[in-house]
Amino acid sequence: MKTILVLFGGGDRDQMIFETAVAAARPLSAHLDFLHIQVGAGEAARHTSTEFARGAGLRDALDKLDTKARSFSEVAASNFRDLCMRWQIEICDTPAGEQHVRFRGAAEMEGRAPSVASRPHPVELEP
Repeated sequence: MKTILVLFGGGDRDQMIFETAVAAARPLSAHLDFLHIQVGAGEAARHTSTEFARGAGLRDALDKLDTKARSFSEVAASNFRDLCMRWQIEICDTPAGEQHVRFRGAAEMEGRAPSVASRPHPVELEP
């Protein structure tokens, strides 16, 4: 196994997920791809009472869902950077060598390409 995909949610479990991924990758010298998927307001509204809202109520509900989704994405990115800093993992543009565990963080947004700031960034961790 050379690559492990790790989903980052932007919540309390991010640290545990990060540490588990590092522990799994180290003995395998595996590449870790961290991914956060931002769910759009329309998709988040499915199967909730928001589906039945109309007019201003619908706009308000969708605005709240959009704000919440952006908040989770910002927290996920912040958690990723903070955990890399705490573990002294350098964020760089390209992976170094095969002896390292490599990390890359990305955010995907429903129906849109990631912005420049959310494109993958490989990270190096000394074994």
